[in-house]
Amino acid sequence: MQSNKIQDWEFESYESIASRLDATKQSQSRTRTSLIIIMIITFMMFLSVYNSYLSYDYFWLISENSPLLIKEASELQKAAIRSFNETRFINISLLGIKLGSDDIIILGNLGLIILFYWFKLCSRREHTIIAHLLKNTNNLNHGSKVVSIYLNEKLINTEISKIKWWIFNSINSNTLFINVPDTNKPFTNLDSSKETTVPVKNIFGRELKFSFLSINYLFIPIVISVLCLIMDILSVIVLPDPFNMDFKSDGADLQSGIKWVVSIIFILFIYDFSLVAKEYIKATESLLVQYFESFKTI
Repeated sequence: MQSNKIQDWEFESYESIASRLDATKQSQSRTRTSLIIIMIITFMMFLSVYNSYLSYDYFWLISENSPLLIKEASELQKAAIRSFNETRFINISLLGIKLGSDDIIILGNLGLIILFYWFKLCSRREHTIIAHLLKNTNNLNHGSKVVSIYLNEKLINTEISKIKWWIFNSINSNTLFINVPDTNKPFTNLDSSKETTVPVKNIFGRELKFSFLSINYLFIPIVISVLCLIMDILSVIVLPDPFNMDFKSDGADLQSGIKWVVSIIFILFIYDFSLVAKEYIKATESLLVQYFESFKTI
């Protein structure tokens, strides 16, 4: 028995496509905004840890010439000590709080969990909107409302190609991690037939692919979180503490151990959310590639 179910593509119009493309741009904008916030928080975490344990001021304060060993330090030296101490904290004026470098691996990672979960939701929504739009318009044919005004089959096929070209470029030009076709080559000639661009290569002479460069960008916060954890462990066990009289580290205790375990759990959550977001991005790229190939053959 033949089904009378109406297909989605039958009632697609220019207005509905334009509306859905606008929704796609909004979802892509949300994804970019959430990632920008994640990277800002990540950079602030790195700066706090760097200033606390890897900066010039830190090694100066634990050296033999440290002003902390002088009974009567000059005002300039006292100012330098205060400045170093201030760099160990992150001021979040919007929330009215101040985080120290010792709190980064807990509160910083907790903030990244919340932001990465939001980024995962944004990536999922972006993928869903794009996937439905591409699937609904991939089957445009003579029975579609958007091309029903044309009687000639050649004109219909031409118009369908134009519509798909419009949809594809509107989406592809606003993506952050996707570039179809996947290339990192610069363009040097307006005439595509005379294009003689040389592939961009890394220091090892290998060609860089856009997708490889972009998709691994998601793991930068994880690398920084792990670095913060390592530096926190070293600061407790190995690294000298400039604010101890003998510059010795405090040594590990139960509280430190619990903090490290919780931090590892948080990092695993961040890693999981980033992997899920990466899968949505790769799935969207796969759909765009298929869509691009489909209207090229019409």
